[in-house]
Amino acid sequence: MIKKNIELFFKYKFALLLVTLMAQIFIPVYFIGFFMHSLMSYIFMTLTFIVSILIFKNMKRRNAFKVFAVFVLFVMLINWVDYFTSEKQIIHILRLLLIASLYVIIFINIFKEFVSRQEVDLDFIFGAISAFLLLGLLGSFMSVLIEEYYPGSFSFLNNSIDFQDHIYFNFVTLTTLGYGDVLPISPQGQMHSVLVTVVGQLYLTITIGLIVGRYLMNIEVKKGQ
Repeated sequence: MIKKNIELFFKYKFALLLVTLMAQIFIPVYFIGFFMHSLMSYIFMTLTFIVSILIFKNMKRRNAFKVFAVFVLFVMLINWVDYFTSEKQIIHILRLLLIASLYVIIFINIFKEFVSRQEVDLDFIFGAISAFLLLGLLGSFMSVLIEEYYPGSFSFLNNSIDFQDHIYFNFVTLTTLGYGDVLPISPQGQMHSVLVTVVGQLYLTITIGLIVGRYLMNIEVKKGQ
């Protein structure tokens, strides 16, 4: 029974990843001002970490999977240590770096799977959306780190800056909407904005090309049968 459930989770791993990422981005904002706001962010991040293990379950080298699983558990530990010792800046920075590294690894492996797949299905689409959300979150972690090392790098309308503000800014930049209510001030902040914009447009261009190419190829294969 447990094995069947694990296989079911693995089958819908990208859908689960998408749900946890959407929850991580959208749900906490409705609890700003409540003690649960920060707690929910950490909980949804933890769920994302757990789902990431499913993505790597099909690794050919079992030792590599074990190393990755241990790394994920370590990130989860640091994540909650930071929650209970929020005044420790070094733990906070270490947490941001570790989560960013984990998200980079997840993104790279999702993209590698896209390239190797020959069929466009719902799971493919869920993975593509998840990878895009990962890019936005990665940008958010990096802008927080830039703000930590170079205070005043970004001009926010709110005096009290929250992680949700960084999420908003990076997704607006990633999609090239550029409302202008949040501005990169320092050279580091400006180059971060350029990088996020370029990476976002490259990802959309390549992903759309892959989806259309695979879809047309599948049509040709079906016609030839």
